Amino acid sequence: MSNSIEKTRFDGPRGGNILEFYSREFKPEPSPFEMFRQHVSQWFFASRMLRAFEATALAHKPSEQDLSSHQIACAALITFGAFASSFAKNHKDEVELEKVGLKVDDIEAETRLLRDNFKMFHDDTMSQEEAEKVLKEAFP
Repeated sequence: MSNSIEKTRFDGPRGGNILEFYSREFKPEPSPFEMFRQHVSQWFFASRMLRAFEATALAHKPSEQDLSSHQIACAALITFGAFASSFAKNHKDEVELEKVGLKVDDIEAETRLLRDNFKMFHDDTMSQEEAEKVLKEAFP
């Protein structure tokens, strides 16, 4: 056995400072509904960034890589939108979307727009007229 005394460490950036451990352990966490509102706000921002991508990268002769990236991102945003509107309807009093200036109708409208854009870029059954109508609505 070694003559050195082994120290118990709590790990962490400062080598186990016990005060750091306690301040991190007892830091108040946001409620699940606050987190939900934050995720919905981030989702709206991501949706707007996707529309900017559509306008710049997909408007004229998009590459296969850009179309593939768009398809994946758009599908994920649609899925979250469907989940978020359902969750917000079922927990209306707890979610309190009005705290971030939103309503369930806003989530549903954004999800419809995402679906329309998905069809426009990835479904060959949409006519040119329908595609132009969606573009005019998305980019007035």
